[in-house]
Amino acid sequence: MLRPREEKKKTLRAFKTKGIIITALVLWGISAVSLCVNSWKMFNRQENVVNAFSHVIYSDVTASVSANGYYGNMELSETGKYIILEDIAKRIGINRYEISSDDRGATTLSQNSVNGKVMLKIITAGQEADGQIIGQNQYLCVNIELNNHIAATDTYRQLVEDIFKDYMIDTNVNVNLSGNVAGRLKADDMQEIKKTLMEETKGKAVAEKYTEDIYTVYGYDKDIDDYIAIGKQKVNINITMSYDEINDCTRITLATPINNQDY
Repeated sequence: MLRPREEKKKTLRAFKTKGIIITALVLWGISAVSLCVNSWKMFNRQENVVNAFSHVIYSDVTASVSANGYYGNMELSETGKYIILEDIAKRIGINRYEISSDDRGATTLSQNSVNGKVMLKIITAGQEADGQIIGQNQYLCVNIELNNHIAATDTYRQLVEDIFKDYMIDTNVNVNLSGNVAGRLKADDMQEIKKTLMEETKGKAVAEKYTEDIYTVYGYDKDIDDYIAIGKQKVNINITMSYDEINDCTRITLATPINNQDY
């Protein structure tokens, strides 16, 4: 039988232990809620980019999701490249692809359909010293183009991010949304479209340049994690507008974090 003082000490220790556990659970709960809120904000911000573009531009709208990154310095056999590319194809959800290699060190898996196309590529670049190859650098490239289902753009963006993360490749995933407006837009019209897109995406323009045929805007949205640096400015929204004389239309592209296509 415990004496009163010993019972008091035991009760105090139990109380302290219980307090520590409760505090830990509260802190864990706060962290979990913060993580969920940030993830929810990130998902909705990226989804809002697609919705914003769809609301403003609605002719010939297409989307692309792409990423390129350094996989490592290693030797990869053709069989090894095939296994990697077929694994990625399975994760994307395609199974009617063609796969081939060329004499320049590139192995390509591709599938085309009316809804878009997928191109996956592993490129081998030899490291040379004194005229001899001493190593092989491997690069992974993924490009997904969507013609009719741009609402799925953010789903594919997240999928490509997960693929590169699983292969331990650190890179940005680029999303490009493109569409046409009939005729040649005047400078005032371009400014109005830029203003509307920035308001819809909650971004802020940090730099812009206008020439006779091309209008380029760089912006930043603090709720989008990925960004690149242009000088001292952070950029993760890129709007471009260019006139197409052949089709008499203005091509408008909204990209995050940067437009990596020709325009």
